[in-house]
Amino acid sequence: MSETKEIVASETGSDHKNVVVVPQSGPEREAIVKRLLLKLDLRLIPCFTLIFLFNSLDRGNIGNARLAGLETDTNLKGNDFYNALSFFYFGYTISQVPNMIIIKKVTPSVLVGVTMILWGVCSTSMAAAKNYSDLVATRFFMGVFEAGVGPAAPVILSYFYLRHELAWRTALYYGSSTFAGAFGGLIAYGVTKNLSHESLAPWKLLFIIEGVPTLFLGIIIIFLLPNSPQTLERWFVTPEEKQ
Repeated sequence: MSETKEIVASETGSDHKNVVVVPQSGPEREAIVKRLLLKLDLRLIPCFTLIFLFNSLDRGNIGNARLAGLETDTNLKGNDFYNALSFFYFGYTISQVPNMIIIKKVTPSVLVGVTMILWGVCSTSMAAAKNYSDLVATRFFMGVFEAGVGPAAPVILSYFYLRHELAWRTALYYGSSTFAGAFGGLIAYGVTKNLSHESLAPWKLLFIIEGVPTLFLGIIIIFLLPNSPQTLERWFVTPEEKQ
């Protein structure tokens, strides 16, 4: 019996159409699927691993900043430091549901990119904190904006992968946070021991050095992250792969 075929017509000119023949099964279809998955992996997985890496770096750098003099310079007393940490999770928790609603209304790349820029602004702004109130405000809004990325990433990945294809790719996404723990301390050590500025304490330099790259990555994500299989660019996938 001849192999079943699916006929797809794709318009390539004003009045001209090319017929794309896509096998429904067999080695040819498997080769197309593998090629498509490789392209998606090379584009999506690095984007999301970098996003979560910077997410974890910006979230956890306050601990290294404390060792570099944050608590003394901002006149924190008693449990003030731990209270400031808890405000991050308060903002993160109350913003998860609204962000899941927004992702259905807003282009995913715009949502992820803009929230990255906003939490990068909050992270960098912590360098200007002078007291407990400043620290609480920046940590709270950082939690609000980071909530737009953490829960949204698996949802966006599900647009492009089948259920059985998601597991290890989602694991890579969440696993990138371990690199933040590994390199965050090294970055902090390098900044506090080797960099100095007349008007900026080491902990302020740390927030700036780790916060500014997040802003640039957010801008890149807006243009690089695909939004859905239907909107994949022609230069990225062939007609057969898109079908």
